[in-house]
Amino acid sequence: MNGRTVELSLDSIPYVVDSDDKGYFIWVILFGFGQEAISVQPQTRNMVVSYKIADNGALIKSGIITVPDVSKPVYLKEFHSRKKMTWGSLEKRDENIAAGSRAVIDQLITKL
Repeated sequence: MNGRTVELSLDSIPYVVDSDDKGYFIWVILFGFGQEAISVQPQTRNMVVSYKIADNGALIKSGIITVPDVSKPVYLKEFHSRKKMTWGSLEKRDENIAAGSRAVIDQLITKL
């Protein structure tokens, strides 16, 4: 960059995930009926990165790059493991954060 420096500051990153368990069970004389819905839902939070470009200590350009969060809720299917669903959701979340980081770098390169 010909002696220039780039300073990045991560202001916001998607990191919060909620586990939701909703259900009901009704007894009718000797029989019970019920339903349960289990899900892992990410709290939508965009990745926000501030950048500053300096040349020998003098600020040349600064700005903010925002990448939207693309994570979707994952619902437990019948006869599937809750543990596998949770870990799969967290792994997908990590992949989305890595893809968002690449998008930040791509946007930064276009702004240079």
